[in-house]
Amino acid sequence: MAMRIAASHLNRRDATFCPAIASLSSSFQIRYDIIDDNSNAVGAVSAIMGLLSNESIKSKTKVVLGPNDSGTCKASSRILSHFQIPQISWAATITDLSNKQEFPNFFRTVSPDNLVMHVLVSFVVSLHYKEVSLIYFDAPYQSGQAENARSAAASMPELKLTSYRIAHSGEGGAAISAKNIIATRQVLMSVRASGSRVVIGLAINEEAYNLWAEADALKMMHDQGWLWLGADGVAGGQIAGRFDRVDLFVGTLFIMSSSRGPHFDSFAAQWKADMPTTQTPEFSRMPVCYGGKVCQAHLHFSGWIAGRHDKEMLCTSYTALAYDAMVTLAVVANKLMIGRHGDSKTLESLTPKEWLEGLRSLHLDNDTFECLSGKISYNADQERSLPMTIFNWQPGKLPPQRVAGWSAEHGFSWRVGSDIVWPDGNVVSIVSTEDVPRGLPSGVPPPVPVCPAGNVYNGSVETCVPCPAGRHVASNEEAKMCVACNAGTYQSGAGKSACTPCPAGYASSQVGLSDCTVASLACAKGSFASSPGLSSCNLCPRGRASPTVGSTACAMCGAGTYSDEKGSSVCKACNDIVPDSTCSRSAESSEECRCPVGRYLRPTPSMSWICSTCPQGLECPGGNATPLHMPGYWAEVLSDKRHEYAVVRCRNSLECPGGALSSCQDGRKGRACSACKISHYSADGGRCEPCQLADFMQFASLLIGLLIVVILLAMCYKLKPKRAGFTLMTLLATVGQLVTVVQTMSVMQQLSVKWPEPLFSLLSFARLFAFDLNAFKLSCFLPDDDPVSRFALQLAFYPIYLTALGLCFVILQQLNRSPARDVFFDANGQILLILYISLTLLVLLPFQCVSNPGGVTRSMASDPGVTCWVDPSHQALVGLAIVGILAYPIGILSWILRITVQYPAMIHSGFGLMVLRRYRFLFNRFKCEAYHFGSLMLLRNLLAALVPVALVGVPSLQLLTLCFVLLVGSALQNRLWPWRTVAANRTDLVMTLSMVLCLIAAGPHLEIDSSPHKQLISFVLLLPLLVVPLAVIGTLLHLIHLRCSSRHQYQIFLCHHKAGAGTLGRLVKMISVRQFHANVFYDSDQLEDLDLIFEIVRSHTKALVVLLTPEVQKRMWCAGEMVSAYENNVPILLLSCDGCTALNSEIEHIEVVWTQDQRNTLIRLGITMNSVQETFHHMIKLQTIQIQRQASLEAHEHSIIQLMQATGLSTSRRMLQRSRHPRSAEILITGAVDNAEALSACYILQILTQEFTLVEVLVLRSTDEVDSFLVKAVYLVVILTRDLLRDQTFAKLLLKTLERRSEDPIEIVTANGDTNFEFEFPPQEFFTALDNQVVKSDSLGSKGGERLSSAYRTLLSVLALPFLPHCSEGLLEQQVKEICRRFRNVCGLGKDGKKYSYSRALTIRERSEVHHKPPEALSRPSEELPQ
Repeated sequence: MAMRIAASHLNRRDATFCPAIASLSSSFQIRYDIIDDNSNAVGAVSAIMGLLSNESIKSKTKVVLGPNDSGTCKASSRILSHFQIPQISWAATITDLSNKQEFPNFFRTVSPDNLVMHVLVSFVVSLHYKEVSLIYFDAPYQSGQAENARSAAASMPELKLTSYRIAHSGEGGAAISAKNIIATRQVLMSVRASGSRVVIGLAINEEAYNLWAEADALKMMHDQGWLWLGADGVAGGQIAGRFDRVDLFVGTLFIMSSSRGPHFDSFAAQWKADMPTTQTPEFSRMPVCYGGKVCQAHLHFSGWIAGRHDKEMLCTSYTALAYDAMVTLAVVANKLMIGRHGDSKTLESLTPKEWLEGLRSLHLDNDTFECLSGKISYNADQERSLPMTIFNWQPGKLPPQRVAGWSAEHGFSWRVGSDIVWPDGNVVSIVSTEDVPRGLPSGVPPPVPVCPAGNVYNGSVETCVPCPAGRHVASNEEAKMCVACNAGTYQSGAGKSACTPCPAGYASSQVGLSDCTVASLACAKGSFASSPGLSSCNLCPRGRASPTVGSTACAMCGAGTYSDEKGSSVCKACNDIVPDSTCSRSAESSEECRCPVGRYLRPTPSMSWICSTCPQGLECPGGNATPLHMPGYWAEVLSDKRHEYAVVRCRNSLECPGGALSSCQDGRKGRACSACKISHYSADGGRCEPCQLADFMQFASLLIGLLIVVILLAMCYKLKPKRAGFTLMTLLATVGQLVTVVQTMSVMQQLSVKWPEPLFSLLSFARLFAFDLNAFKLSCFLPDDDPVSRFALQLAFYPIYLTALGLCFVILQQLNRSPARDVFFDANGQILLILYISLTLLVLLPFQCVSNPGGVTRSMASDPGVTCWVDPSHQALVGLAIVGILAYPIGILSWILRITVQYPAMIHSGFGLMVLRRYRFLFNRFKCEAYHFGSLMLLRNLLAALVPVALVGVPSLQLLTLCFVLLVGSALQNRLWPWRTVAANRTDLVMTLSMVLCLIAAGPHLEIDSSPHKQLISFVLLLPLLVVPLAVIGTLLHLIHLRCSSRHQYQIFLCHHKAGAGTLGRLVKMISVRQFHANVFYDSDQLEDLDLIFEIVRSHTKALVVLLTPEVQKRMWCAGEMVSAYENNVPILLLSCDGCTALNSEIEHIEVVWTQDQRNTLIRLGITMNSVQETFHHMIKLQTIQIQRQASLEAHEHSIIQLMQATGLSTSRRMLQRSRHPRSAEILITGAVDNAEALSACYILQILTQEFTLVEVLVLRSTDEVDSFLVKAVYLVVILTRDLLRDQTFAKLLLKTLERRSEDPIEIVTANGDTNFEFEFPPQEFFTALDNQVVKSDSLGSKGGERLSSAYRTLLSVLALPFLPHCSEGLLEQQVKEICRRFRNVCGLGKDGKKYSYSRALTIRERSEVHHKPPEALSRPSEELPQ
């Protein structure tokens, strides 16, 4: 209304009440729009945003006046500043608006609160009060005034200010709520208890009225000593047009900025006169409100109420300030229109920015003008420093009366002639401007009698009375009034000084209770009262529940339960929502029900949800999150909707580091991350790196390196080194052992063991020997990292090597450097033995299937992306693996076993030795007696390679089994001590035991599977303990079997005449044992007591073989043997020597052959002459097997094999190796070859020498053989026997041999082979006779005797070593070993020896003739030598 009047005066240029209007020289009219803000910040912001959103209205808006509330001003000013629209208010006094950094566009015609509060606190000090209580509500405006008051009091040490805060109940000074009214009373009680009765109340509107009313109810308003002061909040707004409220505020003093200029009284008088008849077309008829509507019809308009405001509207200090705000805009408009340089403008053309600059110029130009509130000027904060006026509310008077004033120049001055009404109703006239009027309240409580506890002073009866039940004394020191027990307390008796708090579990909002423990006040289920004295029971918060009545606390919902609403009496179970789900304690919602750690959320067929157990290999972090990979596992999402996953094991945790499902290490792809991406190769850390140009060279370098190795290997075999010494032999054996150990490490690498570093890296390196071509970046050469292609290439690695090796040998043949075919086989065999474990591991890879988590599928351990027996790729791999198994482990082992079994028969045959050259890789490393160790070692390697495959499902047994295999192999090696050198044996033992120790140490790192195999493991651990009793039981059973068994101890018993066939008997036994493994009784080896010989024939012999010579039946002991066999049904077989037949005509007179003592000996042993005759008659009927004593060794073998087969002994045709006439020989043996026994001795020495030296040996029987076999011969062995020097065939052989090798003499070794050492060195006369005798030229040539004499001298100059075929087998072998020590210059098995040449080499034709002569053509000449 004040601005409406000001606008009217301005438009009419009526300067009656405002001289500044007269100074306006420009012609303009003031127009305005009215917008109601509903006295709150939200309304103000909404109104301004609606104003600015309309472009047509926004363009016309230059300045905003108002609002009058401080909070709404702050909210609106921030928005207007953004659009640079100036704002001017007449009532917003909050100090915050003085901050021009935050509110640069804000102006006001009123002084700020900090100035008002400073003057108010100073006024209290001027009244000589020492203490004051400050009560305020915590709304922004009131809190700001309180802070300003505290700041002012802090600068005045003579005053003690105590502040009390009350929560506000709504914006704009809303009425105090029921809840806050209790706090208000408690604050008022505290103020009264403090002893200070001077109160500053900072409240506005309804809350101010409620505060004063509560104070009055507590006798704190008009009683003796009380004085209440305030600010603009109690300037009239709290009256709200109700005149009856004035009496409540009588005596209250409040301060406001002084806005009453010299013309204000005239204006107020005119206002009072005109207000009842004032027309309000702006509100009632004119559409000036926002949106073009009439204000009174506007939905949110509440600024003017007809019938109330037109009758009760007061003219206050703010009336003048609002009037002056409108005039200020007119002064600025006039200034802007004139312009600083005389350039005039229209009002419509002025922009908000120009208006803002114009308002700011009032301070900059020190402009001052006079209007309704007096002189007007603005400071740097764009506000006025007004004088202050102290008003006093007096009964029946509106407006309140001015009783004092303040100015910065003169300070406080009382208004002389005015009356002041104090709160106790005392009216006093003001008589001095400086002295405080009489009757000023003391500010302290009056003295009263001290009443006993529980009693109060009753002024009407002037005595102390007890407080009734339900009430208590407010304070012992001020026994002034009985106060009702507050809510939450009770008092059951009278005369109590304090109320008792309601016990925990009970609560009441009623006051004045005499009992609080009744059932109706107990907290209901779902609520609680945690402490005594509560006015209401608190509802159990979410996450808690109270199942009983009268609870003092709500129990937390346990794990797996929740409470999703306040006041719950029971907690709900997560299991009812999602089976097996859980939640933390105090869960507040079903959404907190999560699957626990180790489970994941999965739908059921009925589309409900359950928490399913986390599959093995996945990590379920709990909640509803998708499971993650554990390191070392990979999962495929089978159904994202059904949360189904297929988990497989990875090769290692580097390739599958864990994380999101189906994720892999960088560069990897596919199932179980087992393959590299295209054009990637497997790198360190499980990654696959992109292939570069240099990476392609790496695999090429492998092929080139392989080719170089093959070429070097072929060249090395082509070289002809000297006889390798033990050092080289040990070195080669150690290298082979090392390669075997490295391959064993590749077996260890496939065990289910988490090998620690650096052992893991070392074992990874060993994979190179298992054809792991990834180290050479094979995938860079393949179109895709396909397991079938990779496996096929690995299988082809050996054929590629074999092809390259064969090509090298073919090339060497083309270059006339042809190595022997046996060398090719030997080189190939060396590689096969070296790579046997690797080849076996390779072909078994498709069968090494590990169970995936869940046990439904199995994947290849080497390539877990391949599902065993399901994927077509695995079926292809199995097909390739079967071919590889047949070709590699089975084929190689079968081949080696066959050769090993044939070794004894092959070794003594000339043809067999030539064949054995190609197998020196198998036999040359070991001692002769341990020739089979190569096969044993191969079997051990096969078993070791089978361990990871056969026991892939039982990891706990892998270590035990592999340790057992290695320990058994080590025990066999230690028992046999097979290597040729001690160092090699020791190295093998140390290496094997080192592997065992490593396996034992790996026990703690074993990936133990769960309990399925515990019983099996327990049984395996029990086995070593069971071995002890089983060994004892086995030994006893074996002894019983030997005692009760009827099996013959000897399959053959050799019956022979010592002198006529003793050496032949040794030969028969040697061939029988080597070809048939027969157990043969030969007296020199087995006979210990002659008296037992017949018992042996009767009871322990399967067949009796009689070497039929002329004297055998005439020998007493032989006859007894034949009789013992005949009478006990032991088959008798006859081996006829050179056509000899059994006795016939001499049978009847056989007794004359023996002496009486001999006959008596036979009789004593149970042999009668009749039995002898009967036996001999039986022998006449027997068929005989013929043997020609002068025939070749091959013919001897043929006859002996026939004999053995006739006894019932049998052997495989493949295992039967008969001697063949060799093509060459390094050692030649000869002697008195015309003598049958001597020739048999030569054959025996040939067989044993071949076994010990592993070189080809030949017995020379004719001079024609000299031409054929002298080419490569290194040694000539001569067996010295009786009449050797008179053997004409031997003489020619010796002479021809020495003369043909005259330039490169052959080394002669002699052996004394006479059983009774009857060989005698000839006297000198023998050599003289030879020198002087003339021999035919066609036999020995010219000077034959002299040449022969020289040859004999050369022969006999060599020291002869003993060689006795009739001695025991062990002694005979020792004698042959000593003879073999003489062969220092021969090459071992498979090693090329030195080719010796002689002066007259045979022509090609001569050699051809010699080689193609039939055996019968190689007969000895008939020339005789001198006797």
